[in-house]
Amino acid sequence: MKLYQLAGVTLLCSGALLLASCENELSSIGGSLASGEVSITIDSLHFELNPTCYVDQKFDTRSTTNLIGRISVAEYGDLDCSYVTRLMCADALPVPDSIPSSRVDSVKILMTVPRGQLTGDSLAPQQLTVYKLNRQLPSDISNDFDPTGYFDDQNPLGSVSFTLSALGMNDSTFAKKSEIVIPVSLPREFGVEMFDAYRKNPEPFQWPSSFAQYFPGIYVKPTFGAGCVANVASTKFMTWYHHLEDKTYLIDSKYETKQVHVADSVALFSSAPEVLSSNNITYKISENLHNLAESGKILLTTPGGFRAKFTMPVAEILAKYMTDNSNLQVISQLSLSIPAAPVTNDYGIGVPPSLLLVPTAKVEEFFKNGSVPDSKTSFYADYNSEKKAYVFNGMRQFIVDMAEKNSWTEDETDYTLIPVQLRKETYTQGTQTLTQIMSCVPYIVRPTMCELFMNKAMIVFTYSNQTLE
Repeated sequence: MKLYQLAGVTLLCSGALLLASCENELSSIGGSLASGEVSITIDSLHFELNPTCYVDQKFDTRSTTNLIGRISVAEYGDLDCSYVTRLMCADALPVPDSIPSSRVDSVKILMTVPRGQLTGDSLAPQQLTVYKLNRQLPSDISNDFDPTGYFDDQNPLGSVSFTLSALGMNDSTFAKKSEIVIPVSLPREFGVEMFDAYRKNPEPFQWPSSFAQYFPGIYVKPTFGAGCVANVASTKFMTWYHHLEDKTYLIDSKYETKQVHVADSVALFSSAPEVLSSNNITYKISENLHNLAESGKILLTTPGGFRAKFTMPVAEILAKYMTDNSNLQVISQLSLSIPAAPVTNDYGIGVPPSLLLVPTAKVEEFFKNGSVPDSKTSFYADYNSEKKAYVFNGMRQFIVDMAEKNSWTEDETDYTLIPVQLRKETYTQGTQTLTQIMSCVPYIVRPTMCELFMNKAMIVFTYSNQTLE
């Protein structure tokens, strides 16, 4: 009977609960609904969570951004990143048919790295090479994908040597730049071939799936250098061409028309959220981190590496609530706060910006289905730099469901913590500004590492009781 009443009075009492801020204090709130006493209980509790950390060898690395480069950090380990991506073609070639392919001047791949999306030494000399794929990428691609056999290593599209020094400079000229572009020059014949192919048969260029059959994509890998890993936000194939225009000039008080060459450019195709793009990541965890884990430290790293899991202490949380003899009970709030700090290092490798809390048994299913935290069985928290902790709020529905069931399985209480990248959108509803999570994927934007202090984790559980007269 008590569980039935719990579900029935939740909405009736929620408004009164918001007004109460005392701990174990009697109040007359709700007296208009029924006579009796109402108490608000706020428990700040420390529980034994039985945490462990483990190494995730294989993980989903499909993303709209791609890591490129290598670093070796004594405290962190060795990281080697390359990527493969299909390409999105313009649905119509925005060049007049009157301009022949013979007027193509040059072709380049432009890779953009946003300011701040860099780990390591920006002055370190680098080289990357781009290859055209000759086979379709597998749909079940992950971080350990081996591109061998998917490209001709003797026939690269192009390569470039560069540094990302502009991203590390404090000069005012560079400070205004929001990104740096890495240009890879391709043979002019490549642009001519694309122009001619489109005009001969535009059908393959109309849809991403058909274009992938014609042009499976590219493989980008570092071929020289170490000490720097950058996040490539976009990859575009740009073609420059010229055409003739009649222009009128005033010469010696007379207007004369002359035909001049005018340069222009067009993006033929690019990486895009609509097409498959995946990072190939090899991460060798440092001896330092392995030693910390063996000593009992709970660690998280990205991209890939250590994850953490623990047991949600449902029985302990509900122990007092379930044995209370009140006539009416309402669960108001449940939150979990986990302190965290970066592992000391000289590369500025910090903590993951956000964590996902999800049942261990559903981790693979969660990412495979493109799920987002639902505040029922899965939750997220951003790192609070002032509190130096991840605070998972909005867990009320989870504990309500557990209380109503009054029994649960290990799969329902065994939870995993994973660093994730969240895409959020805010919108206004009445006078409220709300945030909606649009996507949630494993965090592969840059290397991160932190220690979780699970022994200091705190659960705050708030509920009310009413005894009827």
